[in-house]
Amino acid sequence: MADAYPVLVTGGTGCLGQHLIKFLHTHALHVTEIRVLDMAPFTKKLGTKNILEACLQAGVERMVYCSTVDVVCGFDNIMDGEEHTTRTPGRLIYEGYGGTKLRAEEAVLTSSGQPLQSGSRFQAVSLRPTVFFGELDTHYIPSVLKMAHRNGGVLVQIGNGSALYQHTYVGNVAWAFICAERTLRSAAGEESISGQAYFITDDCPPCSLPEQVLPFLRGRGFRLSTYRIPFFIVYSAVRFTEGLLWLLSPLTKIDLGFSAFSIWYANMTLTFKSKKARHELDYSPLFTPEESTAQANDYYSKLTLT
Repeated sequence: MADAYPVLVTGGTGCLGQHLIKFLHTHALHVTEIRVLDMAPFTKKLGTKNILEACLQAGVERMVYCSTVDVVCGFDNIMDGEEHTTRTPGRLIYEGYGGTKLRAEEAVLTSSGQPLQSGSRFQAVSLRPTVFFGELDTHYIPSVLKMAHRNGGVLVQIGNGSALYQHTYVGNVAWAFICAERTLRSAAGEESISGQAYFITDDCPPCSLPEQVLPFLRGRGFRLSTYRIPFFIVYSAVRFTEGLLWLLSPLTKIDLGFSAFSIWYANMTLTFKSKKARHELDYSPLFTPEESTAQANDYYSKLTLT
């Protein structure tokens, strides 16, 4: 087949990578071989720039980059963010992670259109999913479950609950990558979507963070606290504690397990629209919110908490 070719998945042993590989097996019949590249333990031999340069040198024609909505998240609320209206702020709330992702995304998208030795041009798009949950997640929901576990099975609610949060099932995020590659592979897609970035969400409704994690708490027999602690009391206390730990850092290292910025982040309204991806990538979530929650809960309910 002239249109058949191998695919390289970087970070393939991770949460999203595993789901992406599954869909490449089941929904990408044009893929002749799936090559997985991962780094464990981590060494600074590959990053996005090196991978990008290797792709260009090897004549790889298409790249779908995994970015994040954190490339546009500062310290202000975002309501129904869209690509053409939501810009990168002067200061990112997670400069380490979001800033790194942003610089990598810029490198990928500016490389789009570069001529290759084959005579064709390099085509690339960037997908910006919200925080995702689901099978093999080791960070988002597990950190919430561990906090509740350490507190006798009760997750303390912080803030007034008015902030709206949005998460996306990892299976739907992986499916968006399949849709992006499929569209990019088409003749029309090469002209219309190359060099573009897309927010990725599904049909899980935005709500407060405690409401979103409640099904997974219940799956472990945990619950939310019946009271709420004002946001600025907690935020100020954590900032003060972080200052003390910094002063003590030459003598001892203590990890709180969370940061003041994470408290701020969890009390911001952060909602996005995936209208552009649904229109231009023909993306539509494979899993309903009910299916997503059920499948994820089966995983989280059996997760070992330490």
